[in-house]
Amino acid sequence: MKDYKPNPITEEEKAKQLERLIELESSHDIASLLHECSKVHSDVLSEFKYRLQQEIEADTEHHLVSEEELDDADTVFKQITEFFNNSGWRYNVPDKNACLAEMSFTLKHTRLDVYTHVDPISDSINICVTLPIVYEEKQRLRIGNTLLSINEHLRYGSFKLTSVRLITFEYAYPYTSETFDIDEFSKLFGVCLVCSDVNFDTIYNSTTECPHFE
Repeated sequence: MKDYKPNPITEEEKAKQLERLIELESSHDIASLLHECSKVHSDVLSEFKYRLQQEIEADTEHHLVSEEELDDADTVFKQITEFFNNSGWRYNVPDKNACLAEMSFTLKHTRLDVYTHVDPISDSINICVTLPIVYEEKQRLRIGNTLLSINEHLRYGSFKLTSVRLITFEYAYPYTSETFDIDEFSKLFGVCLVCSDVNFDTIYNSTTECPHFE
């Protein structure tokens, strides 16, 4: 992208141009941002590029984890996969560096996909159960009300609607390699599975009902 060099402008105008670029970048309006970048003063564009670089470096530094944190996550994840092995459950680890396990279970009411992730960035163990339901966008409000009603009575975790029209049950809790208890994990893992299974029929029915106002 070539820097555009219009006639000299005031500091006030430069500030306005920079503010506009920041606004477009924050709203993720890439097309408008690129168009605006071709119009602004070269000094403004240089300042905007510098700000972006600073944000990227700050964000990268924020997400960096130490070797100790990675080792802690790996230690906990190994205990979890050992528990899966001892239980005779099959699982898949798509990325050996990500501490993520994928599994499927066929329970009383339905089949569930389960993802267990030990996250060294947030120091949390995340259990995500995906229900075999793909809802229509027009059903979102009705299903959301059903999930809200169910969630009010849950002690652990909650059902959620995803941006790709799936329904998940998610629970996360903090860990350290010193205090991690595999028995506690096994109970919570079981709670996530049972909760997803016993509420499946109610959730599924909310995707097929036709209320009077439709």
